Amino acid sequence: MSARAILIVGYGNELRGDDGLGPRLAREIRALNLPDVHCIEAHQLLPELALDLAAHDAVLFVDAIQINADAPVQSTPLTPAAAFTGPHVSDPAGLLALTRDLYQKCPTAWLVAIPGTQFNFSDSLSPQAETALSRAIETVKALIASLR
Repeated sequence: MSARAILIVGYGNELRGDDGLGPRLAREIRALNLPDVHCIEAHQLLPELALDLAAHDAVLFVDAIQINADAPVQSTPLTPAAAFTGPHVSDPAGLLALTRDLYQKCPTAWLVAIPGTQFNFSDSLSPQAETALSRAIETVKALIASLR
């Protein structure tokens, strides 16, 4: 049995403090050099990502969520939106729908939401977000293992 190709899409604005959690996690996972795991850092979800999604069996979308810093990392299975509705994709379900509509393929998908508290102009994470990032890395590693 061959390994499943898994894509991590970490997205968010790295100049808005904890909103940079998604791209930061993507870099951390990339540094682990896990086989058949590919990582993309994105400022936002764009239609061009549909081609990358179509080339993978599973995708984990990783983003920050403004919530209590002690909240757990949330991982939620995703399905495509009912239909792709326009040129601006701003959520994972819409991007999955576009991938399905263009390539007749839709990877298994999850949204991993990491708690953050500070979304002001800053190029660094809050101490609470750094702690949440560690928890999120373990969550993502467990999801990857379950998708194998």
